[in-house]
Amino acid sequence: PQWPHRVREHILPTTCIYPQSHLHCMIQRSINQSSNNMNQPIDSTTTRNQTRIASLNGAWTVDLRIKTDVGGASMRVWYSWNLLCDPLIQNELLEDQCTDGSTPSTGECDSIFNNEICMRDILDDGVNYGYTCGSMLNNVTDWSDQLMLYHLGYDIDVPGYHEYSDTGDFIGTFAMVLPQPDLDLYKKTHQPRDGERIVDVYQARYVNSVYSDKIFRPSNCSIFSTENFEAMAGKEALNYTIQYQTAPEGTDLYADYYNTCDNGDAHPTLPIVRYEFSQTKTPPITETIDIVFQYKLFVAPSMENAKNWEKAKDYGFPVSGPYCYQGELRGYTVDMDFDSKEGNDFVQYEHACIAGDPCISKAFDRCSLCADIEVRESTGGTTIEIGVVIWLILSTTMLSLFFCCSFINNYMHRRRIKELELEMNGIRESGNDSNVYSLLATNNDQTDTEEASAPLLFSNDTLNPEEVSLASDASHPLKFKAKDATQDGVEQAVEETTPTSRLEPDKFLSRFLENAETAETAETTETEII
Repeated sequence: PQWPHRVREHILPTTCIYPQSHLHCMIQRSINQSSNNMNQPIDSTTTRNQTRIASLNGAWTVDLRIKTDVGGASMRVWYSWNLLCDPLIQNELLEDQCTDGSTPSTGECDSIFNNEICMRDILDDGVNYGYTCGSMLNNVTDWSDQLMLYHLGYDIDVPGYHEYSDTGDFIGTFAMVLPQPDLDLYKKTHQPRDGERIVDVYQARYVNSVYSDKIFRPSNCSIFSTENFEAMAGKEALNYTIQYQTAPEGTDLYADYYNTCDNGDAHPTLPIVRYEFSQTKTPPITETIDIVFQYKLFVAPSMENAKNWEKAKDYGFPVSGPYCYQGELRGYTVDMDFDSKEGNDFVQYEHACIAGDPCISKAFDRCSLCADIEVRESTGGTTIEIGVVIWLILSTTMLSLFFCCSFINNYMHRRRIKELELEMNGIRESGNDSNVYSLLATNNDQTDTEEASAPLLFSNDTLNPEEVSLASDASHPLKFKAKDATQDGVEQAVEETTPTSRLEPDKFLSRFLENAETAETAETTETEII
């Protein structure tokens, strides 16, 4: 579906205006090229554009809201983060002293694939003014492009269980750099919006900095306990994020820990964010900022409450697990993997605040030049229609049971018919007519309400006194009636008489067959008369 809240920035390299109703410094540009070509758009370049980077500063919010049409279940998850400039950018390398010809780059070190960053050489006797490409994981860098603080929480409500948890306050500060991937290679695997072209891309990368040891748990934080804060949201989570942030796009970092503890515990990480700038192909030229947000919010409920997260999965909420955590299968993730270009029915993105969600950290409020705040209304999320699915499952199940029972019943009847045919053929071929009595006497309909078959007796036929006919009581499966159509076409059934004699075995079979033929002839005659 078309995403209604498009994150759009208009870029002007030299002008920063501060509208009264906007949260951050909106850097605008509106170029009308209908009369002249003097004003040209900022074209794609491999040089980092500080204007575009500055336009990312401010408040960002990702808000997920889902409810079901049956059962009254709902889930709400938010992640709000503030970006502001790091004053330590003063220490950023200038004059390309780290240049080694490699791209993509942050100071010409490979920050995309190898977690490298250009940094000062620090010797035992002090700082050397030489620079080198150092590891983001193993070194504390002396600069970054941006500082990030975040606030997150969730509100989950399923039948029999409700939980609201959040961080209580903004957590940080985390230092980040913004390297550029190779734009030509990027365009081969990523499509722009219709009518636009991709002109610039920045991939957020976390680094260890002087702030990393100052990440503390807020006193009113309920989503992370004192024991697991470092692992889920603090320094340990930062280190694992730096280690994994160069993994190929789409890699499931928790796959090895799903439903097993053979590989140890899963390691929670921080969100991975990419910012993509697209430019309209025709005047007026505008630029759009799209974000790709990849995050698995890791929670570790008690084993007792783990069943409630399983219930959330059953309702269709974006929950995965269980994963191994602290030696137990009680880790779950709320999956937030979204692209603003594609849109999403239950996720709202804003380069601003959303009503009802945390908005501004103290750091941004006191240090940013932009004091005005824009708060946008929530779209309300979406409803998962599980009622139709439930009825479809029930209907399919009932039909399946009906067909299975019908198939089994038909199979049993066919097998019994085949067994009778084989037994009759065997008797005829063996010539042992004495077995006919037992076969016919036991071959009843085999229902629970039937009584045992009466013995086969023979009596004189009232229509043909000279001959002997088969007689039985009303419960016997074989009962013959002769029909006479000679008297005005009216059926006259043969009156049953008391049996007077028995037939010898060798004569019984022949008489049985003759009477069957007589009955068939009578039925044919009756049909013709009717």
